[in-house]
Order: sequence, then structure tokens, then C-alpha cells
Amino acid sequence: ALRTSLLGSLHEVPSLLQSLGGEPAHAAPSAAIARPTPPRAPPAAPAPIPITAKLQSGRGAQCRVVSFAKAQVRFVSASPLAANHLTEVELAGAGAPFKVWLNVVDSAPAAGAFEVTAKPFALSGERTRQWTDLVRVADEAQRLLPAAGLAGAAAHP
Repeated sequence: ALRTSLLGSLHEVPSLLQSLGGEPAHAAPSAAIARPTPPRAPPAAPAPIPITAKLQSGRGAQCRVVSFAKAQVRFVSASPLAANHLTEVELAGAGAPFKVWLNVVDSAPAAGAFEVTAKPFALSGERTRQWTDLVRVADEAQRLLPAAGLAGAAAHP
């Protein structure tokens, strides 16, 4: 009954669109059913940021960094990290690797892994300079994306 009612109302769509200021559409025969659009290809994988993160707890798992900014880092971990906990991470990308403490903000499931958002905790002196150097590395990688035809592939907050 609902299907019959919906099909019977299709003839009213062109006049409704015209009353809204749009161009009148050609009415489809009431027996025709629109075919679903084919699925689109998945978006291209984000270009990697040339920074590595290695968790210092547990087995020292290597994590893929997806964004790196002055106020936070986002990386993909095989296991979740508890929100509002401190975790020590070794970062590398510009100069010698160094260890920092990160305050986990969020750990959300993402494609069979977990995307972790964390903020640096108690940076000072040399660690602040090293963190800032990595921000420059990430920013430079973002500037190179348009030149490589990958504009918008990896957002960086």
C-alpha cells in the first residue's frame, strides 16, 4: 500500500520542484524504478607523514602517524589506548629519535585498528625544540602533497 502511494505521488514531483524555483524535471513513468548508483571507489590512502611513533609500553609497537601539529599528534595503533592516560612514545622524523610523554585524548576504532589522538605532556627545553622540528616536517609534507597531485589526501589539524 505504501509503495503504491509513493509511486502514485511521483507525478507531483516536477510541479513541486518548479514551485521551489527549480527547473521542471521530466516525469518518470510510474512503473520505472530508479537504479541505485554504483558504489564509488574508496578514497586514496592518505600520504604518509615522514614521522614514526613507537610506543614504549608493552611490546614497543610501531605506529603510523597520520597527523602531527603543535598541539596534538594522531597515530594508528593496533590496540586501543585508554583516554586521559599518559603514555611514553619515541618519535623520529627530524634528527635523532626522542621520547616524550603523551596524554591520550581519544582512541577510536578505525579500519581494524585504533586512531589515537594525543597531546604532548610537559614539553620543555630540548623536547619542545624537537617537537617543533617534527611539526615543520609534517607541515612540509603537507605542502608537497599538491605538487604530487595528492591535495587533500592527508588532513593536518
